[in-house]
Amino acid sequence: MVDLVTHRNCAYQTTVKALKGVSARHLFQRFPALKKRRSGHLWSPSYYVGTAGTLSATTIQRYIERAEQVTQRR
Repeated sequence: MVDLVTHRNCAYQTTVKALKGVSARHLFQRFPALKKRRSGHLWSPSYYVGTAGTLSATTIQRYIERAEQVTQRR
């Protein structure tokens, strides 16, 4: 889980895309074999955005578990 604070004018999808892209680039540069093993894609295309006031830890955990199941099927 990542706690992230952004400017309110920045779209969530833009922030998530940038975070995934930059982190993947750094990891692929540091671990070149990772790129071959992951077919050039590190992250799944899905993500979840919610405010802390509306989410419980249980809801977040369920989302993570479901996302892992979907990724394993691929």
